Amino acid sequence: MLHQIARTPPPLRRVPRFWDTLAFRIGVLVNLAVLLVLGIAALLGYRQERNWLLAAEVERLKEEAKIIAVARARIPDQEDFESFLDEFCHQMSVAVSPAHHIIALDEHGQILFKAHARAKATLEAEMVRAARDETQQFTSGAEGFIIATAPTSGRLMIAVAQSAKPR
Repeated sequence: MLHQIARTPPPLRRVPRFWDTLAFRIGVLVNLAVLLVLGIAALLGYRQERNWLLAAEVERLKEEAKIIAVARARIPDQEDFESFLDEFCHQMSVAVSPAHHIIALDEHGQILFKAHARAKATLEAEMVRAARDETQQFTSGAEGFIIATAPTSGRLMIAVAQSAKPR
């Protein structure tokens, strides 16, 4: 009534917008927390799956290195063995074994045999270092590789590496 006497308009009641409500703000916080937890779980699951797949691939490379070690024992002639390595590496499918490389090292870490001439010297040097350090992963250039080794009966070490990047 007072405003009727003074002839002033009544005060307007502010209509709350949905984004200004407490329920909306709590809902946003809860959804963000759920998305964060799901994102972290997905990332951890991805890393665990990737590590498992890399470990399985290293085991496959170890078996391949053991096969080559047995072949070296059965093929004593150097030229025949190099021919076998070339053919063996040539048979590897790029889809199954991308950037596949094989080298044979003596007890001093010197390369005695390599599967093909297209391997780069920097890659071979990284393979030698990884074989000597007994690591399963190394980097050459900007590309990651996995490596496995197997000793032969003649004091050689067979090192098989391939790109870790999926193709």
